[in-house]
Amino acid sequence: MKTKKMPKNLMLLIVLFFASLSFSQSKLKMEKPTVVDVVNTDIFTYLTSSEDHTTLVTALHAADLTETLSGSGPFTLFAPTNSAFKALPEGVLESLLKPENKDKLKAILTYHVLPGNFDARTIVNAISANDGEADFKTVNGASISGYVEGGTVILTNATGNDIKITKADISQSNGTIHIIDSVILPE
Repeated sequence: MKTKKMPKNLMLLIVLFFASLSFSQSKLKMEKPTVVDVVNTDIFTYLTSSEDHTTLVTALHAADLTETLSGSGPFTLFAPTNSAFKALPEGVLESLLKPENKDKLKAILTYHVLPGNFDARTIVNAISANDGEADFKTVNGASISGYVEGGTVILTNATGNDIKITKADISQSNGTIHIIDSVILPE
């Protein structure tokens, strides 16, 4: 029995196609979590074990959101680091943590949460499917937009400030955490 050989041009096209898929996925500069980061806990429990998120944990306590992020979800949390909170203008964080500003703090923190599980691939696919920019509705009802620049996913808040996802896809039992470099502020 004689078998047909695949034309060299077709074989080359197939190799180039799979190479381009691999390259386009590897262009994202978001750091992937290590095995240690993928812990089967809930989002809030993970944050309490992170030295980089003590300010966020304090804020979640002050806004009474600890049970929510410990709940069944699924949620996607854009988690600002301690240094992101330190970059806020002087006195803003201290003011937000006061009991009389609990509603304002809650509005800011729920602006960091998407209902549903949005891993990096889902976010990038949504951006790609919408001509390079996609809007994501947050738990507080407002939207944030996202785009990819230089292989990094950038979120834009209501005031036009850009926030970078610096570490993506920390999977938890009730959703996904993406580490960000700034606090996302609503209008």
